[in-house]
Amino acid sequence: SVYFTWNGTVTKMYNFILRLNSKILRGGEKTMKRSLKLLDQMEYWRKRSEGAIAQPDAFTFGLILKTISNSGVHSSAAYAEDILKRMVESGVKPRERHYLGVMRAYSRVGQKDVEDPEKVEAILQRVKEIYKANKSVKPTAAIYTACISAYGGSRRYNSVPKVMELFEEIKKLYEETGEKDFRPDGMLYGAVLGAISKAKSKDDSSLRQALQLLDTMETSHDEGEIESGPNRYAYTNLLHAISQSRIAGGTLLAEGLVQRMDNRSRQMNDESIRPDTHAYTTLIQIFSGSGQPDAVQRAQKWFRQMENQYEEGDSLSKPNKVTYTALINCWRRSDREDAGEEADKILTMMESKAKDGDLDLRPDAFVYASVIDTWARSNSREKAVRAWNIYQRMKQQYSNGNMESRPNNVIITSTIKACGYTRGGREDKHKALKVLLECMAELKTKKYITPTPLTYRALLNAAQALVIDDSKRRPISATIFETCCRKGQLDNTVLESLQKVQPELYVKLPESIPSKWKQNVVEERP
Repeated sequence: SVYFTWNGTVTKMYNFILRLNSKILRGGEKTMKRSLKLLDQMEYWRKRSEGAIAQPDAFTFGLILKTISNSGVHSSAAYAEDILKRMVESGVKPRERHYLGVMRAYSRVGQKDVEDPEKVEAILQRVKEIYKANKSVKPTAAIYTACISAYGGSRRYNSVPKVMELFEEIKKLYEETGEKDFRPDGMLYGAVLGAISKAKSKDDSSLRQALQLLDTMETSHDEGEIESGPNRYAYTNLLHAISQSRIAGGTLLAEGLVQRMDNRSRQMNDESIRPDTHAYTTLIQIFSGSGQPDAVQRAQKWFRQMENQYEEGDSLSKPNKVTYTALINCWRRSDREDAGEEADKILTMMESKAKDGDLDLRPDAFVYASVIDTWARSNSREKAVRAWNIYQRMKQQYSNGNMESRPNNVIITSTIKACGYTRGGREDKHKALKVLLECMAELKTKKYITPTPLTYRALLNAAQALVIDDSKRRPISATIFETCCRKGQLDNTVLESLQKVQPELYVKLPESIPSKWKQNVVEERP
């Protein structure tokens, strides 16, 4: 027999273990079911002892709900609803935090877009009805925040009106009661900003609404109406929304936001809102997609500011691989004569830093692809040779153990396009042709490259651009086409290219194309 000096000792023991489970983020189904099994054990001993020991309490159920919401499994919401039901059956009244746990279980399913924000709102409505009936539970600002976050996570076109309706509802509730539990706080404002920023919209109205709300949030904080002002997450959410929009003057808006973060950080001596790597990188990405003639100069200015702040000891401003890639893309889209050279310099800088020990900056396939495409888009007569040199550096990185720099069909196709786009004299085109033949050999020998119809189409077009003499080009085109058919990558676009490049070969094709010639073609999604 085991004796306990206090009846709550067993409950406390179970709660200790349940608390450990609740601290595991994304614990999955295993952790969730482990906690549910512990609850079953508690109820077994409670019945065996006729309620003397192992009585689950509000803390017990709160911990289990937290574990369930952290699991991310698709069945978590159903389990959370069941726990709420078992609470009532056990004689434990659910409190605000328990309803929050259920709402978060719906919101965190799969850790992706929220599938059923209406079900989250239904829980809010349930709490509102209880509050209206007996005020034993309150629809607090935290509960409204969870509901608004669910609609924001759904990324629906029609979510903004609902978000604003809920926001105005809790504001009105606070104005009518004056109770601090209903007082809009920084978390609520942040959730509203995030929801509006993430919402799909056919115009820029949602984004402009979010920017106005940011003004209101800053003013409310400065005047003492809310304790917390906008945090870094709120600003970067808006930056991301600008990057996804077509709003007029987007680059100026984005620069203004970053400058605003920096100014408020200094004025309030608050490092938590100071622009960080993510904020600066998003700004540079906005420049890269803007199409403005001065985008690359402005992007470089902010990049240098990042570097300077990092060198002065601000670790949160360190440019990362995504930052460098964004800057390369600025050059790639700049149409500048020196774009290839400048992109190459950035790549060299990354390789050098990685060699010196900063492994976070080891270039990956995306970086190499961007630099090769920059050369392909350039007007340089040496674009094919320079693109091929970048490809060789990429292979060397891969051979040295950088698995993220593994060459692929996108890389080789960009190199082929660089050959086809080469302009200049006979010598320039001869060099480009040599690179093209090297690419063809690469496709035959490297198993990690899986060519697609686009690859073979690019080869045929490049051959036409580089070899004017039809009789000399014919065997090259025939080899490309035969390889394409042998690999099962023949589609209509390749046939169209063959008809244009080598019509005398096209007319000799059978009326019915053998299925094995096209058996490996992957249909593109509409």
